[in-house]
Amino acid sequence: MSAVAPDLQKTEDGYALKGDVTKNTAYMLPTELKCDEQGICRVNLAELGRSDSAAVSVFLNWLRSTKGNSNQVSFVNVPPNLQSLLQLYGVESLIEFK
Repeated sequence: MSAVAPDLQKTEDGYALKGDVTKNTAYMLPTELKCDEQGICRVNLAELGRSDSAAVSVFLNWLRSTKGNSNQVSFVNVPPNLQSLLQLYGVESLIEFK
């Protein structure tokens, strides 16, 4: 099964991430997010395909890249397997997800 390249698209209320985010595809994503005027970055993961620890790394990097500007990054529709990875690595408290 070949990987589906990740695609981060700007939407009305933030971003939508589609495709796979794995060690083989994570490099295709931007290293930072641009938040709206209120400093809010909302990333919808409803169409996220396969993910592994590289996805956790990408998300933590997005948090770091926006933190200095008092921005708020949140993730919605986080798949259960990704929630489990966040808990396994002990970073679920760092990432706001719904």
